[in-house]
Amino acid sequence: MSVTDLGGGRCLDLTGTPARAVACFLSGTDPTLLRDALGARRLSLRQVGRGLRAVVSEVDEARLPEPDHLAGRRVMLAVRNGQSAVAASEWVAFHQRLGFDGVLILDRAAPDEAESFAQALGGMALGIPILHVTTDAPLGLPGAPDARDPALSPDGPKSEPRRSEDGRHSPLAEEIVFEALRHRFLAEARTVFRLDLTDYLLAEDARPLFDRLDGAPDKVLPLRGRELYVWPEGGAPDRLSDHIYGRRAETRWITGWAVAPHGLADDTVWRIAGVQGAVVTEPSAPMARAMGLVFPGAAPGALARAEALVEDGEASTIFTSATGYEPRRRPRPAQSEEERPALILTTMRNEGPFILDWLAHHRVVGVERFLIYTNDCDDGTDRLLDLLAAEGIVTHRDNPYRKNGGAPQRAAFRAAPSEPDVTAAGWILPLDVDEYLTIRPGEGRISDLMNAAPEGTVFSIPWRIFGSGDRVTFEDRPVTEQFHMAAPDFAPRPLQAWGFKTLYRNDGAFAKIGVHAPRQLDPERQAGVTWLDGSGRPFPEREWQEGWRMTPATAGYGLAQINHYAVRSAESFLVKRDRGRTNHTRQDQGLNYWFRMNFNGPENRAADRYAERVALEKARLLALPGVAEVHEAAVDWHRARIAALMRDPDYRALFEAITSDRMRALSRRLGHFGNNVFYLGPDVIPDEVATRDPGGDWTFSVPLPASD
Repeated sequence: MSVTDLGGGRCLDLTGTPARAVACFLSGTDPTLLRDALGARRLSLRQVGRGLRAVVSEVDEARLPEPDHLAGRRVMLAVRNGQSAVAASEWVAFHQRLGFDGVLILDRAAPDEAESFAQALGGMALGIPILHVTTDAPLGLPGAPDARDPALSPDGPKSEPRRSEDGRHSPLAEEIVFEALRHRFLAEARTVFRLDLTDYLLAEDARPLFDRLDGAPDKVLPLRGRELYVWPEGGAPDRLSDHIYGRRAETRWITGWAVAPHGLADDTVWRIAGVQGAVVTEPSAPMARAMGLVFPGAAPGALARAEALVEDGEASTIFTSATGYEPRRRPRPAQSEEERPALILTTMRNEGPFILDWLAHHRVVGVERFLIYTNDCDDGTDRLLDLLAAEGIVTHRDNPYRKNGGAPQRAAFRAAPSEPDVTAAGWILPLDVDEYLTIRPGEGRISDLMNAAPEGTVFSIPWRIFGSGDRVTFEDRPVTEQFHMAAPDFAPRPLQAWGFKTLYRNDGAFAKIGVHAPRQLDPERQAGVTWLDGSGRPFPEREWQEGWRMTPATAGYGLAQINHYAVRSAESFLVKRDRGRTNHTRQDQGLNYWFRMNFNGPENRAADRYAERVALEKARLLALPGVAEVHEAAVDWHRARIAALMRDPDYRALFEAITSDRMRALSRRLGHFGNNVFYLGPDVIPDEVATRDPGGDWTFSVPLPASD
């Protein structure tokens, strides 16, 4: 695009017909003089950042729009500021894999450099239409800092950054360029996602984002993300797969946007950070910026301090899958000659059909010891655990709750500290059999979690509640294979959605084992405790002292999550209610419990990565003497108990209620209900609310009844 004079203004682009055209003017154009010069030909004039957008008539010099290049395509609109053709090709390939089929690159370089880049990129046969656009005028401020200088990075050199004398590489200032691209090339694109060549959508498939954008009232989807770095020692700054580290307590956020041009109002304006004039109702989609590409040629250690970095498990998983390269991670600290094992402490009653899958999963995750307390079992749980204990797989104990009093879980936790398995454990994780620890970094093992955040001594890891997925019938298959609909990342309600369980180093810092977190921290040991959340960020003391759930400030699944299959299938839920609770024993697990814990939100496949390894481990457990037969007997008991409960009028009524169309509809709208609704139960929700758009921007709550 070339700058011309129009009405005395610096016109970057004039697109349309002689009868009606859009003129985009760069900074330095005087709006008053332009109004006078255009006179009656000016139909409208609007300030856009430092520039102006005018709609004019009677302009023979207008260029016809060129939408055919990218018409009907899912387009990535990228700004290039010095990135190499190799980096650009990796960026194109990554987003092509997500479902994009068109690219427009706005190149800020001088003509010779831009031409060399275009030739290099064109020779790579990427198999996707790429429109390379240049301008003969710089789009930044002359004399401003060069945006590629490492001195501008958060932990960069404390030196004066070099200047971009002509403005070619200073921060983009001429926002009007996006309006020029919109009207000349992109008006007929199906969707447009505005990023830089350093920015990546954090997704494995963009089609759900396309659906959200197509359904958004104003056809705008905001993008929001974080800056990612390579490990300072050994990481490759020009390789995407090595960008897996974010800064702790990050306060710098990056933004982008996406639009569906056909549905976008004419009076909206495309700008750097968003779409002016649009009412945005959709929550942001995640993105990330590869900082080694922002500052090409900079040494990794010049961009961020090692001690400030924590691995981003989501980015690690997505980038590794997309590129096929294993990232270079921080060196693992030297371990003791004989590393002490991780232990899970749990209580069970009548969980026979689910034990082998749960054990196999956590053995793959890296748990070596299991201390399991049981009470009042009828389904063969005790016999199965005794067989496994004989092979050294678990330690099985009778729950002393009758002798010691109190709830079974609390009685077990009081007894456990004296057990040899506990005193020998290096790490302890209290976990129920319907909870599955999943870890993002590396191969998904506890050692990978420690490697990602080696300074951590305590990790409070949030639940992600998984719903029934409308499954009615019990099946003897792993729950991780059956149930995939779950609470979204942002789920402040119901309160249980952000509950957490805690994995902690067993070094004597805590006097008591707690259900959600260890208790009674020795004040003299507190300085040696580094308590982190599920994303590897510092976990505030006020939240772990007495709390049991995350807040919007601490929720996140960057490193790990606890998959909580609280309801499983409708049939198995009847057995769960019949069995009773191990902790809050006086609280009934009826319709209200099903309502708040059956969260059928978007699919979450975090556990899929373990499937093949878990199947092999389960086969090894089934091959142990007597195990397969006792497991089958437990499955038969479970099915028989379901049949018996279905003959009970109360349980039959509960089954009919939880499998009703109404309850299925509510399970897809849980995020819209206030806390009082979950306290009072689903009966307070009117039918017209139960059928509202599950993706809409609405909230429903009710007041609590007045107390007597």
